[in-house]
Amino acid sequence: MQDRIQEISRKLASLKSTDRKMSMFGSSSHQYRTSSIPEDQADELRAFDWPEEYIEFLVSIGSGAGPYYGIWDLAKSLPSLEARWLCEVEIEWSYEESDEEIEARLKAAGATRNDCLTICDFGCGEVFLLAVRGPEEGTIWFDYGFGDASIRPCGVSRISFLDWYERWLDGGLRPRETA
Repeated sequence: MQDRIQEISRKLASLKSTDRKMSMFGSSSHQYRTSSIPEDQADELRAFDWPEEYIEFLVSIGSGAGPYYGIWDLAKSLPSLEARWLCEVEIEWSYEESDEEIEARLKAAGATRNDCLTICDFGCGEVFLLAVRGPEEGTIWFDYGFGDASIRPCGVSRISFLDWYERWLDGGLRPRETA
């Protein structure tokens, strides 16, 4: 995993040097700066059995630079930790339904309960979550926020934290057409 983290770090440095005008969406807010966590704090997260690639990322690279408005630091993320229903399909619901009725429909659709941490703000009330415990542990989910009220995987299939982060880097490093 360390080789992969080093490659991600190299790509981040490359993106920072090529996007000097901060033209990538959200980059002006994090300015490609990062802040890593100390090893003793990482050990505390390991005691909770959180995904190792996320912990290693925080130790080696850190919060800050990342997709959209950046990777949240733990001080901002930890208060968001809560059990959430994660489901591949959109579930229609109304405020007239009871929690039990909604939960039954979620279970019938294959939804699972996972402890999730908000790690990144997409904007407009939409955020990215990392499942830190549960059947979907280690995968990234998109919370469509107030308008949709559903949480689904990023992309067409499950994606791990490092895959998600590296996909963002690769997209930023791809040559763009100029107008």
